[in-house]
Amino acid sequence: MSKNFKPIMISFYEDDYKEAEEKAKSKLELLDKASVWIHNQLDNNIKINMRKLSVDMVTHFEDLVLEFYKDQNQLGLSAKKLIEVKEINIYELQKIDDAYSSIQGKVITNGNIPSIKVQRRDFETWTTNDKQNKNLLLGNKLISALNDFGKEKHIYQSYITQATGGYIRYDMSKQRYYVNNEFIFG
Repeated sequence: MSKNFKPIMISFYEDDYKEAEEKAKSKLELLDKASVWIHNQLDNNIKINMRKLSVDMVTHFEDLVLEFYKDQNQLGLSAKKLIEVKEINIYELQKIDDAYSSIQGKVITNGNIPSIKVQRRDFETWTTNDKQNKNLLLGNKLISALNDFGKEKHIYQSYITQATGGYIRYDMSKQRYYVNNEFIFG
């Protein structure tokens, strides 16, 4: 690798990135839904620790139940018994927790405000050496020429893939050519 090497982005998986952002949004919405559910069961003034809620909703709710009913709990009942006595339908929270847990993504809290960072970089592929740069740039030159030619004359994209031995591919859904990663890294 030369000392002048600069990585070039090969591809960005935009659909996967957008899907990850949607899942992160859904996960945060479920966390908010759990918070609203807890406030509806206990009191709007109860202080919910969003970090604890994001780790284990049911356990945090049980802790909040013990705290909320501490003055009324003369018999020293467990959180589960208090929930049963107060006829709180905890299954609703468990359903929210199950849906929440099924979504990948790590929730971080800053000042009791939850967030999920979806890193764009995780959805990018970059070259790692000069040879890969050369392979990518050669392919991109050919793609540029094909695009220019395609403006004037019809091109059968499948023949281009065949003619280049798969080096240049065509994405039908996005209507564009791309360099096959196998040839960049190969």
